[in-house]
Amino acid sequence: PQCQVTIAQEHMVTDIVRRLVISVSRGYLRAENGPCLVLSTLSGERHELGILMCSWLAAMRRYHTHYLGADCPADEIARFAREVDARAVLVSLVMPENAVPALEQLRELARRLEGECEVWLGGFAAQQLAPEDLPRGCVLLPSTQDFEQRRDLLSAQHDG
Repeated sequence: PQCQVTIAQEHMVTDIVRRLVISVSRGYLRAENGPCLVLSTLSGERHELGILMCSWLAAMRRYHTHYLGADCPADEIARFAREVDARAVLVSLVMPENAVPALEQLRELARRLEGECEVWLGGFAAQQLAPEDLPRGCVLLPSTQDFEQRRDLLSAQHDG
């Protein structure tokens, strides 16, 4: 039999995971000059479990992680990323019905960060986007392994 999870149960689990990830991420020893990664979801996107996991994975690799939470406007993400001199911004796109508004927000985010840092895209809905529709400076990371490879590459460039 298939298990059904209610919206309330999903929110409870997400809150527990969020608290654990933030607590554990702060507890990791991070290099003083470790690369900075900003993580968020765009306005209208409230699913954050995947991006929380990525925040934890980056913190384990001594990144300075800044998790801005879900449902964040593109201009605020860009402003914060510039303030902390982020090496990359990771955005999670989960809900396919947000694809068109997400592309508009991605264009705005990429425009505001052009020449500053890359915008990395992950999540179920990100996999549905056509690479040719992505703004310049956006990198599609279809799987956790792709994220880890990109993260490690950026870390190696930062250290070298």
